[in-house]
Amino acid sequence: MAHDIDINTITPKTNCFFSTVVEVISVVQLLAKPNHHQFMSDFTNHLMKSLSNNSLDTLKIIGKFQFHGIELFDVMFSINEYQDINTFIDELLRYSEEEFIYAFTDKSLGFEAIKRLRNNKISIDELEKNLNWMYKETIDEISDVLYHTDSFMMGLSNLLIEIDQSIAFHNLINAHQLNYQDSIDKIKKELHNKSPLEVGQQLMGKTFQNVHDYQEFLFAPSYFISPHRLRVHDNKTNFVIYDLRRDNFYSNKIGEEISNSLKVISDRTRLEILRRLSIGPTYGKLLANSLDLTTATISHHLDLLKSIGMIKEEKIKNIKYFSLNQQKFDEVLDLLKDYINNNI
Repeated sequence: MAHDIDINTITPKTNCFFSTVVEVISVVQLLAKPNHHQFMSDFTNHLMKSLSNNSLDTLKIIGKFQFHGIELFDVMFSINEYQDINTFIDELLRYSEEEFIYAFTDKSLGFEAIKRLRNNKISIDELEKNLNWMYKETIDEISDVLYHTDSFMMGLSNLLIEIDQSIAFHNLINAHQLNYQDSIDKIKKELHNKSPLEVGQQLMGKTFQNVHDYQEFLFAPSYFISPHRLRVHDNKTNFVIYDLRRDNFYSNKIGEEISNSLKVISDRTRLEILRRLSIGPTYGKLLANSLDLTTATISHHLDLLKSIGMIKEEKIKNIKYFSLNQQKFDEVLDLLKDYINNNI
């Protein structure tokens, strides 16, 4: 039987890029709850002092949100402008009040539901039983968005402008230009070998449960994002925003390094060697005698410890002395602690 088959397969677009809008909104959520982000305290303290009273009031409102401004990425995604903050704000201010609420709630509330909510002030749960988990917020937490929408939109716009005009903000971005570019290049390299969905899942550190036949995959590194990774998507586009300092490719590399170090020092004999070397330098024959081992066996253990940088070697009068590399030892312990506590 003859067949005439026309198979259309569309390769999704991929783009990894720096986004000013992403960074400005990321700073908003840093400022909304600065006590949650002590690693940026110098920057946030300086920036807070430069903001107008109106912008500080807007931050107080955003600080009441369940995720302290992460919700604003849904508005960004809806507007679909990632580069120019002024263009983004122009588009934002063209929204009607209902359109803004629709975008803010990740399009989970329909326009009719929004009107009922605004007119009657009934609970969100009464309106939408299937509302996205992220937006199950109390009316009080988002009351300014729901009932003083125009005022909030204006306050938000002014806040975004003030952040974008901050010298401290641009100084940090300029200081990390090479890091941004390095991260972008790294993702582009990954995209040559893996599907964009696979790369996105690796950056997020999990398998996506809600997946569509995406036409476009977007990736943006961020210096200011916290939590360290974020995904926004609809049925056409999947956008992953990740911390350029703590992307999962880096975490995997560090995890492998920690694992290799622990494998070496987990051996009982090598652990005892490190304990003795922490007292002070010694040489192989003395170690062999004290541990009742041959010099060949001791040499093997010392070579393995040297391979992970855990011991130092110094030759004095034709005798090799070994000592604990305290700096490397402390570094591995600190990395292990940070890795386990998800600080990497």
